Amino acid sequence: MQKTFNSAYHLFTSCLLICACLFISACSNTKYLQKDQQLFVGSEVKINGDITSAEKQDIKSALSSKSLMMQQPNTKFLGMRTRVWLYNQKYNEKKSNWFWNLVLAPRNLEEPAIYDSSKTREATDRMATYLHNQGFFYAQVSSEEEVKNRKVTLKYNVNTGRNFVIDKVTFVIPDTAVREVVLQNQALSLVKKNTVYKGETLNAERERLTRVLRNAGYYKFQRDLIEFEVDTLNKSLFKNALNPFENLTGIFNSSRGQNKLTLDVEVRVNKPLDSNSTADKLYFIDSIYVYPDLPLNGNLNDTALKETQRRSFTVRSYSDNLRPGVLARSILLRPGNKYSIDNYNGTINKLYDLNLFQFITLQYRERQDSLHKLDVYLQMTQKKKQELGVNADVTTSSDYFVGSSLSRSTTAIITLTVQRMSCR
Repeated sequence: MQKTFNSAYHLFTSCLLICACLFISACSNTKYLQKDQQLFVGSEVKINGDITSAEKQDIKSALSSKSLMMQQPNTKFLGMRTRVWLYNQKYNEKKSNWFWNLVLAPRNLEEPAIYDSSKTREATDRMATYLHNQGFFYAQVSSEEEVKNRKVTLKYNVNTGRNFVIDKVTFVIPDTAVREVVLQNQALSLVKKNTVYKGETLNAERERLTRVLRNAGYYKFQRDLIEFEVDTLNKSLFKNALNPFENLTGIFNSSRGQNKLTLDVEVRVNKPLDSNSTADKLYFIDSIYVYPDLPLNGNLNDTALKETQRRSFTVRSYSDNLRPGVLARSILLRPGNKYSIDNYNGTINKLYDLNLFQFITLQYRERQDSLHKLDVYLQMTQKKKQELGVNADVTTSSDYFVGSSLSRSTTAIITLTVQRMSCR
């Protein structure tokens, strides 16, 4: 008993000693730095500009993120960099015994944040780029260093200026068919008049247009064919071609009278540079091959597969346990139709909704004997069959499988039956 008390007392006094050392020595982390090193202890972002307080707060939060502000200070506990002090105790003081080994576990340590001026320059560049992408084309970012006792505190001064608002959107699309598709879907465009310009919006619009064109049948369309040109200069202000000074005065006076600066966006969908490219060609569905009971990693050319020709597709299966109309109602692809992302996704979703298949794969293969034609290979792996010991009505109520044998019923059938009984 006395021995246990002594051990607890020793542990308690050791903890007190450690706490005392932390309070006394936490401020001495800089003594372990090399001659040309300084400890980075914090940063501040000051936002100036003709924007609202809410916008300033949003920008401040964004600029303080780790992706933009390259250097982050060490964490603190009770106002001290305890983890750094413990790091120094292990690697500089070489503390090692049973107690220190417990305290100096890797999860309790933190390597000192050494100040790097090159990262500060990179951070200012990243912040300026971020602001430009948010429509603040005239933003300026600078930094100030405050050094005290070999500790560096950074202050970022940000002058945003005013951000730009989109005034006019025009389209330059040489291919008339592509142009028609783009204009038909213009109502859903993310680049609109009177919206604040943001670089991320243009990227999202490029993705949207790529999907729209692929969904319209342009199977090989490439997103890098879409470009945006931004014009921040109001050409209507250049009235006197012989007097540039008058033009500059007009621009200055016009800008002063506007609450928001405006710009024009030109959307370009270019033709491929390679004349042999088919990125701007429509693709059509040719043949559709359906494998409703193919095992995982099964062989599409297995001679044991029985081939049955349906109205819109060819079924290759090992057995005929699915009702004929089930696949027809779920497969939205048809020969002669244009390639469509929506039909692809719709077919996958409808087949999964049947709750009969564990895995579904839909592949397109370009035909080699004809131009711009695609064959479709729809591979499905059915869920494992389970034997049931009750009620023959379970299987006979299925709309999907042929027959009423108990040994051929599945878990999916049970689920569907229960749902239908609840609807009655």
